[in-house]
Formats: sequence, structure tokens, C-alpha cells
Amino acid sequence: MTSTRLDSLDNLLDRQGNPEPPAQPVAPAPSLWLYVVMSLAAIGLLVTALTAGGENWPSFCLNLGSDIIGAILILIIVEHRLRQDELQVLRRFPLTMRLSIIMALFPDARHAVGFVRVLMGQMERVAKPYLESRQNLEEAIAAKLPDGVVLIGGTGTGKTTLIHRIVRKQVIEVMREPRKARIPILVACQRWIDGDAESVLLKTMRSFYPVPAGIFQRFLRRDRLLCIFDSVDEALLPLERLQAIAKFQEEYPGNAVLLSTRPLSDALQSSLSSLKLERFEIPHLNADERARLQELRARQSQV
Repeated sequence: MTSTRLDSLDNLLDRQGNPEPPAQPVAPAPSLWLYVVMSLAAIGLLVTALTAGGENWPSFCLNLGSDIIGAILILIIVEHRLRQDELQVLRRFPLTMRLSIIMALFPDARHAVGFVRVLMGQMERVAKPYLESRQNLEEAIAAKLPDGVVLIGGTGTGKTTLIHRIVRKQVIEVMREPRKARIPILVACQRWIDGDAESVLLKTMRSFYPVPAGIFQRFLRRDRLLCIFDSVDEALLPLERLQAIAKFQEEYPGNAVLLSTRPLSDALQSSLSSLKLERFEIPHLNADERARLQELRARQSQV
């Protein structure tokens, strides 16, 4: 099933769709070495402007050196997203500068932050503003994430919405601790056509941001990933996907796994039971939640 048909089906069922990779490839943020080279070049030009003789040469070096310094500032502001809306209050400035310094010094942090920023932006594009929060469920699931979780519920119980809210919170953690927090990778299993779990995680991550394979392997070895497999029951070959996830758990037990599915047949249930995951049965919305949801939808339709 193509991506367009899947999105149309989600809209028809009023389901929360999963984020799509950006239409255009995303360029990685500059590394520390680029800043070092540019800074040395600017310093060299400024020194030359102060010591060189002649009429035109010092002015040329001074202007070029100033332009390079301006380019460095633009790279920091634009590529590292230090935009005005992120600096609304002075107290946030040290945190933002700390993040920028960490990103410049450590490639793994730079790629982690670059990826979650793109992922968050794409999630905003598919977010349904009238979907209700289920705070108690979110907190219970978040507490069990390090041990692995499987969400089981029928259509319309809000499994994907819960996952998106968990991903949003995890993105914030990555922004706070880019060298420690788990990086969420959300795999829509309807689009998992072939390959093992490791390869589909890498492919999914790189479809949003050009993370080098070596950096991805470093995340795996250091137990830095929150591996999310949404709607396993809707995969082309759900039994094979469950077996692939189980094998991945054995190879990389330190990485957290979050899986969602509708109730499975007996044959698939045995494979699901082999996974080392805490089970959460997601109930349907109660009367108050349904009433609130209808109210939110009505408000949104009037916007």
C-alpha cells in the first residue's frame, strides 16, 4: 500500500497518522572543524590587514575577515536553530549556548539533535490538535519504557497518539541531554517491507536526517535508542516482524523497545509473548473522554 493510500485511510478513520520523512534531504549541521578553519582564516586576514602595507590590500583583508566572522555567526544562528523565538527570555540563553557548544564538539550529539528536530517538525505536520491527552496512561507507560513496552488495543483507542506524545517528551530530553538521552526512532510497520529491525531503524532514521552509519552503530552500542514499532499487526508479514524485533532485543538488550498492535491471533500471540515487553491494554475512551473529544473536534472544524 502506498504512502498516499495509507494517509487517506488514516484520515478516513480519523486516526493519528505517523510523520513522513521530509520531501527534501536535510543537510547536517556544521562540525567544530568548520568553525575552527573559518575562525583561523578570519584571524589571519585581520592580522594581515593590520600589518600589510599598501592602500587596497589591508581594506580587502579587513572586509573579507569581517565577512567570514559574519558567516560564522549566521551558521550558529541558522544551522543550530538559535532563533529569536528560542531566546525569548534571558535565562534560556545559557542552556541554548550549552547545546550549541555540545553539538559543535561532539558529532553524536550533533546528529542526535539534528534528527529529533526534523522528526518533531514532521510530527507537527500530521498532529491532530483535537486529540485528547491520557495523562495517567502516558505516565505509566513512560515509567516502564526502559524495560520495554507493548501497547495492545483496538482501533480508535489512541495507541499512535500515545506514542506521539511519548516521542515529544523524549525529544525534549534529547535537547536537554543530547549525549545521554534515548533517541526515539518511530517505525510505521505498514512501511516495513523487508530487512531486519536494525536495518529498518537505520533506514528510518536516515530518511529524516543524514545520520552516518557509524554514528547509528555508536547509538546502538551505547544503548541510546528508543526503538518504536507502531502497528505491527498492520505489517505485510507481522509474524516475521515480531521475530525480527525479538532477535533485535537479544542482540541489543540495552536499547528500549516500544511496540503497538491491535489484539493478535493465537499464532501471532505466541510470538508476541516471546518478546521481553511489559504489556499495556489500552482501553477505549470513556464517556467523558468521548464527549471532550467531540467538543474539541467541533471547535477545530470551526477554525
